[in-house]
Amino acid sequence: MQPLTEDRKNTIEFYLRQGFSYHKIAKLVKVSSSTVHKIRLELGLPARIDKGGRPKALTKREQQHLVRAVTVDGLENAVQAQQSLEQNLGKSVSVNTVRRALRDAGLVSFVRPKKPLINERNRKRRLQWARQHIDWVIGTSGHDG
Repeated sequence: MQPLTEDRKNTIEFYLRQGFSYHKIAKLVKVSSSTVHKIRLELGLPARIDKGGRPKALTKREQQHLVRAVTVDGLENAVQAQQSLEQNLGKSVSVNTVRRALRDAGLVSFVRPKKPLINERNRKRRLQWARQHIDWVIGTSGHDG
């Protein structure tokens, strides 16, 4: 096999820098894709990051808006966060997308544990006070409550 000319190498380098795939460059320059790979290694160019698939529904900025809305603005749930996103940024996404974005940001949902309306210490103090003042009568002088 004959060595590549400088012109062909320059063409391959140009296409590599433009982000073309090995297969596409190989077809355009009429060389094998392994030759394209070898030239990329010789030139020390970084590997092409092939980002396939569907683009994300929310940008980083929109995700930050969601996190801020939940943590700082005190939104209670994903539905409220979704409505906030739609009103403030005009972005319409599903509630599940909002939940996923919040989970990715480290916010997880949980059921807040129920706690008594009055703690144990205050309950005992109130009971003690009530027992001490059991003889008080409302409406009499000096003992109005």
